[in-house]
Amino acid sequence: MKINKFEEIKSWQEAGILVKMIYNAIKVSKLFNQDYRLRDQIYSITSINSMNSMNSSNSINSTCGFTLVELLIACGILVTVLAAFSVTFNRTLNLAEHSRDDYLASAAVRTKLEEMRSHNVNKIMVDYGLGGNPGSTFDVGGLAGKGNISVVDNPGLYGGGESQVITNFPVWSGSTGRHTSLVYDNKMWVIGGFNGTDYQTGVWYTNDLNLADGQTWTQVTTNPSGWPGRKGHTSLVYDNKIWVLGGYDGVYKNDVRYSADGINWIQATNTAWSTGREGHTALVYDNKMWVIGGSNGSFLNEIWYSTDGQTWTQVTANPPVWSGRFGHTSLVYDNKMWIIGGNNGGVLNDIWYTDDTNLADGQTWTQAVTTWVGRQGHTSLVYDNKMWVIRGENSTGPQNDVWYSVGYDRLLEVVITVCWRAKDGRIIGEDTNLNGVLDAGEDMNANSELDSPVKFRGFITDKNELKKTYLGY
Repeated sequence: MKINKFEEIKSWQEAGILVKMIYNAIKVSKLFNQDYRLRDQIYSITSINSMNSMNSSNSINSTCGFTLVELLIACGILVTVLAAFSVTFNRTLNLAEHSRDDYLASAAVRTKLEEMRSHNVNKIMVDYGLGGNPGSTFDVGGLAGKGNISVVDNPGLYGGGESQVITNFPVWSGSTGRHTSLVYDNKMWVIGGFNGTDYQTGVWYTNDLNLADGQTWTQVTTNPSGWPGRKGHTSLVYDNKIWVLGGYDGVYKNDVRYSADGINWIQATNTAWSTGREGHTALVYDNKMWVIGGSNGSFLNEIWYSTDGQTWTQVTANPPVWSGRFGHTSLVYDNKMWIIGGNNGGVLNDIWYTDDTNLADGQTWTQAVTTWVGRQGHTSLVYDNKMWVIRGENSTGPQNDVWYSVGYDRLLEVVITVCWRAKDGRIIGEDTNLNGVLDAGEDMNANSELDSPVKFRGFITDKNELKKTYLGY
């Protein structure tokens, strides 16, 4: 059968030329030339058709004529091309869908990271931990998926945390605990205490060529005038004087005394607070002297302040966060009041600091994170741009050591991972049940972390009170 007349549809001429071009390309292909019989049959039919075309005055030019076999071949080619196009199109569509999913997952990570950066950095570990608010998991907009947040505070990453500088004081061996310490006249001072038998009145200070080493000490006097020996008292520097407040010598002391040289002392008052106390702390903040916590037989969480050492005002009888305690320490660092350790029936290693809109009200406190060994009866101070903790005791006995910290300019390692279900039903990432938690059997990489193609690792810090994020590895 031959089709050779299409006068009304002139465009068939161009169509015939196109089919002939495709046909000629097939003739020279390896696959086509392998079947010699099919090739010869097509050549024969093509030759006959060409002769008939030349003998027919009404036929279209022979270059436009084609047979049914040629049409079948052209249709096969067209079907093949369409099938290949369909496969390519579907692959392109799937790639576009995957790219869209990756974009949505990455956008969710960026949004969550910005949210965490605007959060109080000292509350991130609690609020974005398991059971916190907003918590350690989150939904992913536009995806059937779940995000996971992991936050780790590792002081070793940034030089923070505590360092033990001295393990033993030969000059103090067996001499004192429940003492106080402070910085005055560019020296560190240690005042009073208890040696297990006697209430001490001794006063010591550093006398170093290298003032920051904390190892060489000189005794000023064994019996300063104006105050009896005691333990569990506090001391501070205010109005260019050394002050000693409260304590215990068989009776809970309610007195306040001061000295300009560490030898001669004057009593400011003998009825400073509602009751005598020991194991409290004292510091200077907002141009006031503050007394925090202590014990009078019961654990106190009272806060008092005074501007002259004689008249004292109670701020609040029940701070809402930290528990009543004695044997703790307190200091001012980074424009905050800090409370460190103590005892409330058990030895504490917690650290709290003021986080107030009105920094001077002393009522709003935030807990910091620490890894140091808990203790009571220690002392602490700020010296050489560090917070220092000196000696103390815990369940293992007296601690004859000194620790220091550069503070809590926190550097939190943050890992945010997003897993989701793709359109074809596959789970992208290790979270096979999409609950935002690494469950048993899901840790295919054995690294104790959820893994996914969309996983961010970086750091958030409040260095110099500026929250910053550094791109991780």
